[in-house]
Amino acid sequence: MKRLLLTLCLLAGFTATQIVLAQAAKPIDDASLGLSKGSVFDVPTPQPFTADGKGASGAAKAAYGAPPLVPHAVDDFLPISSDKNDCVGCHDKPGGKKAKGAPTPMPALHYAKTAEAKPRLSGDYYNCTLCHAAAAGVKDLVVNKAPKPAR
Repeated sequence: MKRLLLTLCLLAGFTATQIVLAQAAKPIDDASLGLSKGSVFDVPTPQPFTADGKGASGAAKAAYGAPPLVPHAVDDFLPISSDKNDCVGCHDKPGGKKAKGAPTPMPALHYAKTAEAKPRLSGDYYNCTLCHAAAAGVKDLVVNKAPKPAR
């Protein structure tokens, strides 16, 4: 009986403590809930942009491990299909070396060998825009503070 009474007293004390702490907690301001600098009820207007390739400085840099960005407009090249891929007109140099001012050659892994042992663009890689996006001149929504991965 004493154990039951002690358990009930402890449970009542714990419950009373939780009620007092819950009443003492201050509400969180809606402006401090997310990454945005304003209220969660504000509807921000996105900055208009075009994928003109001008967003990347120098070589079109992407996130670590991601394919490089395309540093020029791609509207005239779309849609890309297995029968129509204008990208290969400039970039079809299997595993070639990058020369300053010249288009970047596609890496050797984008090619498969034909029966004549000649490299041909692999069917897995004909649609460039699945991996490569045109650079756009917009500000980052959030600053990336992640450390660079060890290489």
